[in-house]
Amino acid sequence: MKKKCKRIVLLLMIAVLFCSCKEEEPVDSWKALVGLAHTYMNEGVINTNSQVLRFYDVQSEQDVALCAKPNCEHLGASSTNPSPECNAYLGSYPDMAAIVGGQLYCVIQEEFTWDKPEGLFQKYLYRAEVDGTNRKEIAKFSDAQVSATADYGEGYFVYTYRNTEDVEGNTLEQCRAGIYLVDLKEEKTEQSAVYDGYQAYIPNVMVYNGKVYYVYSYLKEYMDFSNYEAIFTEEFNQKMMENICFELWEYDIKTKEQSCIRKGGNYNSITMNDGIICVRESDRA
Repeated sequence: MKKKCKRIVLLLMIAVLFCSCKEEEPVDSWKALVGLAHTYMNEGVINTNSQVLRFYDVQSEQDVALCAKPNCEHLGASSTNPSPECNAYLGSYPDMAAIVGGQLYCVIQEEFTWDKPEGLFQKYLYRAEVDGTNRKEIAKFSDAQVSATADYGEGYFVYTYRNTEDVEGNTLEQCRAGIYLVDLKEEKTEQSAVYDGYQAYIPNVMVYNGKVYYVYSYLKEYMDFSNYEAIFTEEFNQKMMENICFELWEYDIKTKEQSCIRKGGNYNSITMNDGIICVRESDRA
């Protein structure tokens, strides 16, 4: 009886979460802090740090799987459970999950094996009901090895990635960093920027007032990071600080025009949220 009551409470939590997000958070106004393992929302936290999506409700202090299937044990894939039937199971490597306009969005890694690694470079954006039902693929991100960061806002999803290897597993001398932009209403995808550079990386991105703002970080010259003893020396650290650069870019979603609005050298941190960009540059050369 106790277990049955607990299941009813969890199902009610998912129903309340679905209704509240759908009524109070239209797609055009939703904002949250999106991450690889966790997404922080007003109602709580979505945890993608496992094979099963979970939601922690801050008011009730309950942690639940985003699945309303009766008698489901909410298990991921394993040798004894190779084909999970839980609606909260979204593959082995889900990330960038969020509830937008009453629906669940999540980036999913294509299944792959190490002898056929091509799937490692294929990611998909899926949309579903909050309980995991009615799942649908709405975007595909090709040539994307590792998810970097993302943002949902104003009816769009912007996704950045980073490649350190090619599809055959060879290390790239210059990393590749890129951005995909998805219109969530029209389900249209465009690749708005691609960069090749030493340690190229796009660590920050934000949708605001019809534009995408992002940071492109890179090194001016090649540095060997394979020698683990060397990279922890003061000499290596000093050289890296002298070489690191960043560029702050603005991309107009409507006109497709973009411009660099700021360049800088070594920085401690850059944060973006709700139209505010904070750059903290280092005073060390």
